[in-house]
Amino acid sequence: QLSRRARARGEGGEALAKLREAADLRPDLSTLELELARATEGAGEPEAARARLEAVAARLPDDAGVQTSLGKLLRRSGRRADALARLHAATTLRPQDPELRRYVEAFEQEKATGGEALAGQAGEDLARRYAADARALLTTAADPPATGEASADAAVLLDRRAVRVHVNGLSQTFAQRLVLVRTQHGAEDNKSFYVRYTPGEQEVEIRQARIYRRGPNGALDVIEATDRDDQDLSEPWYGLYYDNRAEVVRFEGLRAGDVLEVQYVVDDVSARNQMADYFGDFQMIAESIPKRRWDYTLIAPASRPIYSNLANAPNVPRLERSTTDRDGARVYAFAVRDVASIEPEPAMPGLAEAAPYLHVSTYASWADVGAWYWRLVEEQLASDDELRKAAHDAVRGAKTDVERVRAIHDLVVKDTRYVGLEFGIHGYKPYKVTQILERRFGDCKDKASLMLALLREVGIPSELVLVRTRRGGRVAPEPASLAIFDHAITYVPKLDLYLDGTAEFSGTSELPTQDQGVLVLRVSAAGAHLVETPVLAAETNKVARGWRVALAATGDARVEEDLEIHGAAAPDWRAHYQTPGERAERYGRVWEARSPGTRLVSVEMPDLEDRDAPVKIHAVADVPRLAVPVGEGALALPLAVREADFVRTYARLSTRREDLVLDYPWTHEEEITYALPAGWAVRSGATPREIVTPFGRLHVAVEVIDGGRVRVKSSLAVTRGRIAAADYAAFRAFLGEIDAVFAGRVIVGAEAKK
Repeated sequence: QLSRRARARGEGGEALAKLREAADLRPDLSTLELELARATEGAGEPEAARARLEAVAARLPDDAGVQTSLGKLLRRSGRRADALARLHAATTLRPQDPELRRYVEAFEQEKATGGEALAGQAGEDLARRYAADARALLTTAADPPATGEASADAAVLLDRRAVRVHVNGLSQTFAQRLVLVRTQHGAEDNKSFYVRYTPGEQEVEIRQARIYRRGPNGALDVIEATDRDDQDLSEPWYGLYYDNRAEVVRFEGLRAGDVLEVQYVVDDVSARNQMADYFGDFQMIAESIPKRRWDYTLIAPASRPIYSNLANAPNVPRLERSTTDRDGARVYAFAVRDVASIEPEPAMPGLAEAAPYLHVSTYASWADVGAWYWRLVEEQLASDDELRKAAHDAVRGAKTDVERVRAIHDLVVKDTRYVGLEFGIHGYKPYKVTQILERRFGDCKDKASLMLALLREVGIPSELVLVRTRRGGRVAPEPASLAIFDHAITYVPKLDLYLDGTAEFSGTSELPTQDQGVLVLRVSAAGAHLVETPVLAAETNKVARGWRVALAATGDARVEEDLEIHGAAAPDWRAHYQTPGERAERYGRVWEARSPGTRLVSVEMPDLEDRDAPVKIHAVADVPRLAVPVGEGALALPLAVREADFVRTYARLSTRREDLVLDYPWTHEEEITYALPAGWAVRSGATPREIVTPFGRLHVAVEVIDGGRVRVKSSLAVTRGRIAAADYAAFRAFLGEIDAVFAGRVIVGAEAKK
């Protein structure tokens, strides 16, 4: 307890002394000895730790944990033969431990998979070759900070990764990270570190996890992080279940001024590469805190070409790269210094557009990627009698291809729930379509495959589509790789139509915005095509609203509304109002938020379940103070239903560094007809307004109709879905003009008596 309290206070020397005293008092407790060995090694005394463990192993020869820890320490020290002997002793004592067995098997297989030869020297270990001397780097922590670092909560002194790729595409990765904590907020952000891995396919070894802290007298304390955990990374709230897990290291008592270090190794231990012999990696270089040095070394057989792209490099001032041959291996090295932090902005593009990244792959072309993926999925697409029956039952009565596609799309979207069981190769490979149909659930690639198989049964060819959704940001088309994709949909060439089987409330013409304007790979037996999906035009995403207003002299009104919603907004409306019993309450809250005190009289939403029909709403509401009194006997009528808040909604920042990404281009048309009180007429505000810019247009017209009625018609279109940072000021001015127009009023009042 005293040792742990000292560690929490950051007194590394005192913690180590108390732990040593505890271990001496209870030599029968191997757990204390193992903790002491970790702390001693963490304090920079690996030989003392080894000697201590060897003494414990001699005293407790039947303790498998001691043998395992000693074996791993010897391996880190480069004494591989001694390490293997200790590990074999551990497996003899604990043969039922699958993780230990896999670790030993992976260790033994290094030579068979070419690990030692590729390293260029028998017995060489990635960590021993590439680990930087942390204590030497600590001397740079006090250097004058790079631009932007002084105001940051923390800074990365080193972010290093060395990857050895074997002939079969399996790999071993060593990573090292040192972070200088500047503030308490930075300590909070960096107190946990996650290493992701796949059990049974990968093994993780946390080699070092420690805190370096300067005491008041300048002495350096080294505090070993002993709080570790293993977490499941499944996301059941999204219906996603993985076999991926994370080894979690927590740094207790981290404080401003500390430097934390993590070193770990991730080994592929599968008997074979489930991705054939493919290897690919995608690494973001920048992050939310500045980085003094980032480097990445890839060691591969000279016979396996590696294709790479260090993109957005103009954003990086100091860039180094090299390719060298060494003992039958080719070493690709990339290094960047003084990487600025990513400064987030609302509605900015995905990080791959805003920050530098490295993308590497063993694929030479997209044709190669497509051919491999089709071979992977082809057998999963085989139909049976049940699937054929389901397809033909779904299209019964359909007369055209459009109707048949809608029927199949409806079957997949409505009758299969979104649940992803992405275990092993099924992170890329769909389950059999017959199985998906039978169990009535699947993830994106399952649904896309099922849709393809059903369409094929009714004579409509389609393709599988691998998608990089918008949230990730656009990437360069080189190199060819599977690493960039995170979604799958279906494409119907005959109708030039993309269909997303996971979009539960979308029709066939309502491609979700995350799928629009993004890089995709269309795959079929005929080949592969790398293309960009379309962005639906503003007129496709249209909202049309009609109000018929019976206005009282007090400004109160009864409003009869007809609303029709097409395109990208429609799925959200269908989702929000899917439960008939909640529609009146929910729509009433919309009216209340717009005009406090409003009472919704009635609402109808016919055919809301039809995904391929626009959303239609008919409502009646009593609205207090719809028109505002202005002077004696006069009222000001609004020109639009929506408030004048376009700048605040879409362009709140005064300036931008990054492009502004809108959800989608859109059109909004309104027609408001006011029935005035008897004897009333328009006094002012009937002048038409029009704005035309490269970003869109607005037209507002006020018409006086016989019988004491006033009609206000407006048409507003924002025709761009993305605004370049250089155009942002002009776009913001356009929105300001719209706000100014809609802030205007039509003034009506009683006609003067003759």
